[in-house]
Amino acid sequence: YLLDPYVLRLLPGTPPGQYTAQVTVFARYNQQSLGTQPAGVVTVGSPARQQACAGTLNAVPRGLSLKEAQVTPDAAAPGDRVTVSLCWRAAQSQSTDLTGQLRLADVSGKLLATQPFTLGSQYPTSRWVPGDVMRDQVTMLLPATLTSGTYDWSLSLADGAAVALGQETVTAPQRSFTTPAVDQQLAADLGPIVLW
Repeated sequence: YLLDPYVLRLLPGTPPGQYTAQVTVFARYNQQSLGTQPAGVVTVGSPARQQACAGTLNAVPRGLSLKEAQVTPDAAAPGDRVTVSLCWRAAQSQSTDLTGQLRLADVSGKLLATQPFTLGSQYPTSRWVPGDVMRDQVTMLLPATLTSGTYDWSLSLADGAAVALGQETVTAPQRSFTTPAVDQQLAADLGPIVLW
């Protein structure tokens, strides 16, 4: 038996609630997961107030201060999952639960994908008090129809105020629409695909 101690530091602004710590073992040579096991439950009891977000975005929509926006990964392929992490600081109390919309647009400004969300998720803005630091992590599936290029992320709140968040570089795979020649055609209908 070996004992490996690790310190897991919560991201600034982790909302109050219960979280499951997990351990994943993976093969070093190809990063393939060999399995994941829950390691325990972590309870965050109250919002962070002394922590600071690392970013310097300083957008101020609806009495909130958006200090940080991180896009992970910032280079992806069509159909990949991309997570946008937003770190807020409450400048004033909110009487309602604010909602937002994560947006992906091309360079001409044409909207290609949206993802609505409630700020703070399980700990919404009506519970925030001035000084609270809160983090949102919104995951969106990139449309499979995207072509290679650079796209713009933005955030729009319910009142229409938009904030630019960063860019996404998309590399689309080469696609073939020509039926390949085969010695023995199977053409088995498997629902959404055909095994040729």
